Amino acid sequence: HLMCLSARPMRHSHSASMYSTEGSVVDQMRERGLVNDVTNEFISPFLMENQAGAYVGVDPTADSMHVGNLLSLVSLFHLALAGQKPIALIGGATACIGDPSGRSSERQMMDRAQVESNAKALLSSMHRIWEFMALRVGISVSQVPLTTVNNADWYANYDVISFMHDIGSHLRASRLLSRDSVQTRMKAVDGGLTMLELSYQLFQAYDFLHLYREHNCRLQLGGSDQWGNIVTGIELIHRTEGRVGGSPLVFGLTTPLLTTSTGEKIGKSANNADRVWLSSARTSDYHFYQYWMNTSDADVSRFLRLLTFMPLEEVEYLEQDHAKRPERRAAQQALAQEVTSMVRGAEAVESAERATRVFFGTESLQSLSCTQLEDILQDVPTLYLTKEKLFSLRVMDVIHMAGAAKSRTEAGRLVQRNAFQLNGNGLPDGQRHVSDADLMFGKHLVLRRSKKHYFLVSLVEDEPIENP
Repeated sequence: HLMCLSARPMRHSHSASMYSTEGSVVDQMRERGLVNDVTNEFISPFLMENQAGAYVGVDPTADSMHVGNLLSLVSLFHLALAGQKPIALIGGATACIGDPSGRSSERQMMDRAQVESNAKALLSSMHRIWEFMALRVGISVSQVPLTTVNNADWYANYDVISFMHDIGSHLRASRLLSRDSVQTRMKAVDGGLTMLELSYQLFQAYDFLHLYREHNCRLQLGGSDQWGNIVTGIELIHRTEGRVGGSPLVFGLTTPLLTTSTGEKIGKSANNADRVWLSSARTSDYHFYQYWMNTSDADVSRFLRLLTFMPLEEVEYLEQDHAKRPERRAAQQALAQEVTSMVRGAEAVESAERATRVFFGTESLQSLSCTQLEDILQDVPTLYLTKEKLFSLRVMDVIHMAGAAKSRTEAGRLVQRNAFQLNGNGLPDGQRHVSDADLMFGKHLVLRRSKKHYFLVSLVEDEPIENP
């Protein structure tokens, strides 16, 4: 479902000064809906009085993060704007184990070479997104420097006997087994929880301890499904480092899982088709932008609060405008522009909006590159033909074979009524044969019937067995 857009200009960067207002950053995050739970309410005064490390962890189980990870990064950036020291942990070691949290089945094992390759991709992506977020709030990334670490570095020379002695002796099996994530896996039909999965809590707990010791990290962020892992880390730190009195040494803060209004989890582990990746290699700029343009009215206000740095007054104005004129989809367009610019940059927004205008016929197909053309038409009916076969056909034959008309007769009749465009131009003659001059980029024909019914004809070396 593609959404057109009105001529809404891209917003300028938001001023970062709005994030340094009085009050706790946790309260400000709560107001935006970013806080699901905290391990101790003393977190608010602690963060107001101290500058300490706060971290988010991501296991490189793929070569891209997904939209669910974005929520944690946005939360971490809010903390950085409030003066805390942001740390992003890549789980190069823990990815080889597999977090059972939020899973009904065991994760597939990954080889180390793939994990290392994924880790490099995630590291690059994190820094790029961090820079784009800084641009969106109008500051230099040097004002909110992101520290990145990989837990493979400290596990490389940590032998298993020493690890179990140092860490396992402080944690109780009954507590580990009581976690919701563990209970879910223990009841699974695939045979239940493995010892490998159970050990994941120990490793994530030690990650927190290591960052506490080496980076003065006092806060761990994660999705609500990470609550058990975070609490285990806090228990480990308090037992090994000696909690004094009633004041906690460290804290945990969970964000809500990013779900649609129907309750479906958005992200790579979700069992639905809406897998939206932060990398353009996985989800193109155009489809990333269109995903947010297609946000339902029930979700758009919540996503504006959660995933953008727009001042809440602006969000409320958009809500009021949307309530009066929902057909304008101004809130969806603001969301698409903000999130795309934050993840992919301003150029990606411009490219996606140009492609959208082309799709709806307000801008010429000729303004697109070959990659952009293939991107916006990747989901339309496509007919694959060899050059020899294509050039033996009349235009009306191609229209029929592509599924744009029920018969050659209907195709000819529709051409006479000017119902079709070929490559964005009028198509007055359906009897003529296709030629080289008709090909865009030497390999594509684009048929358009009515406003947004597109059909693509693409050249291949060998004609496929099946076609539409």
